[in-house]
Amino acid sequence: MLSILFILVCTCLGLLSFWYANVAGMITLVIWACLELIIIIPNFFKARAKEEVGLNKEEQMIFAKYHLFLRYPFGAREMSRLLSVIQAFSIIFALIFWYKSIIGYAVFFLLNYFIVGPFAIKLNPILYLGEELKRGRTMFMNEFT
Repeated sequence: MLSILFILVCTCLGLLSFWYANVAGMITLVIWACLELIIIIPNFFKARAKEEVGLNKEEQMIFAKYHLFLRYPFGAREMSRLLSVIQAFSIIFALIFWYKSIIGYAVFFLLNYFIVGPFAIKLNPILYLGEELKRGRTMFMNEFT
């Protein structure tokens, strides 16, 4: 639901950027920075499983890496979807601002495309790692099982 609302807002800002590029760019920067900070900052805190769960060392490392997905699966999937939408709109906005000769915004949006990608994978590992396993790449097999 949040992704659909975000798509509508970004579409309106994208259309607005053809006439008022600086204003639309600044509004987009502020909205995206706030959302990304809310989503990305919890990924830096490592959570440990409780001792009574009885995880071995490897399982504890996997739990620490994907703790948000394991504790809040529906919220993490929604945030992963939101980061994927941000990635898609980053390319669109970068092209718009490059066309409007506002290179600073265009570079920010291109960098943003590469910054949010790994966090989307961390928030929804089943989607991304499952696709890798379906393709026959077994390097993530120990994290998936």
